[in-house]
Amino acid sequence: MIPLQAHFFALQGLGKLLDTVTLVRQRINPGLFVGGVVLCMHDATTRLSGEVVDDLLQFLERSRGTSTPWANARLYQTRIRRNIKLAESSSYGKTVFDYEPRSNGAIDYARLAEEVLGSIETEVPPVPQSAPPRCRLQPEDDGALQGESGRESAASDVPPESGDALAEGIPDAQLPAGVDAAVEPAAAGAPESQADVILRSEPEGASATGSMPATA
Repeated sequence: MIPLQAHFFALQGLGKLLDTVTLVRQRINPGLFVGGVVLCMHDATTRLSGEVVDDLLQFLERSRGTSTPWANARLYQTRIRRNIKLAESSSYGKTVFDYEPRSNGAIDYARLAEEVLGSIETEVPPVPQSAPPRCRLQPEDDGALQGESGRESAASDVPPESGDALAEGIPDAQLPAGVDAAVEPAAAGAPESQADVILRSEPEGASATGSMPATA
């Protein structure tokens, strides 16, 4: 983006700047291009400003379809009007939005930001729906996901009431030592891990290290 004041010498300076952009593109950065020109310190009431705008529009139209870095450049519709608040905000070390958000300078720059963002969104090509994922799973991650999906599918085959019915149908005498038949069922969709089952059914005589006592 190139800021430009609608004056005759500023228009000549724009031509010199475009020559420099062409040299940089040829020798250093082949991807360099000019996105657009924005008019700053603009005064729409003068005839000179209108003549400069007309000359600039004709120049950009003649560049369409060429191999120049400004072949697709545009003249933004938002004009930054001359406003003293822009200069005052710099002297106080603040942005114009913090210094005087209701000034013409703040309003113009806010509109310019919306216009630039809108042009960027329209120029970005849409992502195809069949695009591959951006990250690929590692072998161990793939196996872990398969294990989780297997447990979830097995849990989904059991009716929600089967856990309670199974606990109520077994007499207390047949339950292993340390297992309480009144244990609250696990939340739906969250299968218990092996660690939870072991800790819940651990006998009182287990050692402090967490190892189970030897059985006869």
